[in-house]
Amino acid sequence: FSVVTIARNNKWKDMLTLYKSDVSNFEDSYMLQYFTGVTLYEQMQNTPQGYKKDLILTEAQTHLVKATKLLKKGLEKYSTDYFTFSSLGTIYVNYLNDVESAIPCFEKSLALNPNYEIARFNLIFCYDRQNKTDTAIALYEKMILGGSKYLPVYFRLHELYLVKKEFSKAIEFDKK
Repeated sequence: FSVVTIARNNKWKDMLTLYKSDVSNFEDSYMLQYFTGVTLYEQMQNTPQGYKKDLILTEAQTHLVKATKLLKKGLEKYSTDYFTFSSLGTIYVNYLNDVESAIPCFEKSLALNPNYEIARFNLIFCYDRQNKTDTAIALYEKMILGGSKYLPVYFRLHELYLVKKEFSKAIEFDKK
């Protein structure tokens, strides 16, 4: 183990170089594909428009698509893993801009575990992304009134009320 660690030290310039080095050796690692893709995606966000940004986005999407394929392969064997369905949906909605593919993933996750608030939040976020704002607001409110302690629900509901200029409702739900 120590020999491997020492051999990798020259590749530890930053997390991206470490991930890129490792992902080439462990292509079937969902986590490495995911972390490489997400790290590239974050780097792309801070890159000015142009060829370099497009190149980084393409590389990020390549790793994230590989991650989705690995998750799907895992679901063939472990078809009741609600967390994996939710993880797959998260990649689709947050990084691949594919809301239509994300929705069934979150629905399946919730069918397997109706109490999984992260999947519920992300499913509602998909409706939000489809410009079904009123539906999203009603469902976020339902989560809060049902006792949810998942903070992103409160933040997103607040943002939606501000967009709709419903300031008194934003304040009302901020107090809950």
